[in-house]
Amino acid sequence: MSSLKILSLCSGYGGLDMAVRNVFGGELAYWSDIDPGPIAVMQHHYPDVPNLGDLKEIDWESLGRIDIITAGYPCQPFSSAGLQKGIEDERHLWPYIARGIGILRPSLVVLENVAAHLRRGFDVVAQGLAEIGYDATWTTLRASDIGACHRRDRLWILAVPADTPRELRERARAAGTEWRNKLADGDCGTTESVTPTASVETWGEYAPAIARHEQVFGRPAPHPTVIGARGSQVLSPYFVEWMMGLPEGHVTGVPGLSRSAQLKLLGNGVVPRQAEAAIRLLLPYAMQDEQERRI
Repeated sequence: MSSLKILSLCSGYGGLDMAVRNVFGGELAYWSDIDPGPIAVMQHHYPDVPNLGDLKEIDWESLGRIDIITAGYPCQPFSSAGLQKGIEDERHLWPYIARGIGILRPSLVVLENVAAHLRRGFDVVAQGLAEIGYDATWTTLRASDIGACHRRDRLWILAVPADTPRELRERARAAGTEWRNKLADGDCGTTESVTPTASVETWGEYAPAIARHEQVFGRPAPHPTVIGARGSQVLSPYFVEWMMGLPEGHVTGVPGLSRSAQLKLLGNGVVPRQAEAAIRLLLPYAMQDEQERRI
């Protein structure tokens, strides 16, 4: 599967792309972001992969074959914490993403946003996918559902061309069904065993959640605070990076990023393992053909 070409839109630190490669393999062909933080991280990890910049200006026809498109498009228009303008918000980028999907016709589209998107603007996305000939399926899945120490409820959308061959549908469904059964049995996909370091003395009532996260993600928790500029204790980006289930240093090891820039980038990012679980859970449903949907 290494020949699959992935286009990442609204890339952030690349968490959604990491999940897609864990499931399907493939390589990152292009990415697109305009914020300094994501640009610094993506250029650090993928120095040879082009940044297409502002997705409003992309020349889609020039990109050639793209197999998978990912997009964790801005959540501010839909978040309950924002102005809740929905599709009227100037940061609403879905129309540009839909145009790219319609031109490139990838075999798979993977989208992520806040769960509140279901109540605000999601109907436009679902209708847009249908209008360009894509079958969509979706779910909400929390980071805590796969063993993380925080809730982080998110909406996940998988879309495939309506004319996807039956053979490909059946292969993908088999893989997705196997993962769904594992998750139902409480298997969160732990990569390695570690001895939990969390103690009630350090973490109080949060100790069980911290210990579970350590076990599932295979890395001990760093201290939650660091010494700030004025000598006070402030939130540690190393701890937030750990909470997001990222490899150590994925964001904090990138030169030139301030603590505030690191925290902003991490706060807007995707937990790769959460995204991977959502993709695998949705595959059996995304790959149903028209006849099966009628049953």
